[in-house]
Amino acid sequence: MELVPELSCVPELLELDAEFVNPFIVAANETLVALSNKPATKGRLVLTRMRAFENDTSIVMKIDGGLQGAVVFCMEERTAKEFVSSILYGVPVETLDDMARNSLEEFSIRVSQKAKDRLIKLGYMTNVRSSVFIKDKFRLSQDFPFLTLHLNTGCGDIQVFFNLTRARD
Repeated sequence: MELVPELSCVPELLELDAEFVNPFIVAANETLVALSNKPATKGRLVLTRMRAFENDTSIVMKIDGGLQGAVVFCMEERTAKEFVSSILYGVPVETLDDMARNSLEEFSIRVSQKAKDRLIKLGYMTNVRSSVFIKDKFRLSQDFPFLTLHLNTGCGDIQVFFNLTRARD
């Protein structure tokens, strides 16, 4: 499931290559299917500028090494609850508590590892670290451009923000 077209028409993200983005999209889709049996379909693809992520739930993946930047998965509370419930084989999730956080962390760990493995196969030695924010704002030091992809899942929409560039020598 490769979803990202050529981005040369977006000057602010000229260095953002589909080669960097697709490993995360493929990893996210494989993980969604494995954990919740709900694959994603591609939605809108837009350029945005962000300084703060104020969604109910954010999974922030910081990438360094051969590539640098961040990938951020954001979803509303209802989507997060539905997603966690599907991971837990339909157990109702009333609140985004520690059990929900653990499920979201499992998702982030799996996506991080799968994306990292794909990037390494492409020749980019990278490290991917992730953090889960529930009801907490994640702020950046300044506005950054992000390529934003909307993933439509059986649990609801997930926005994925990409800002990745090759490391400078």
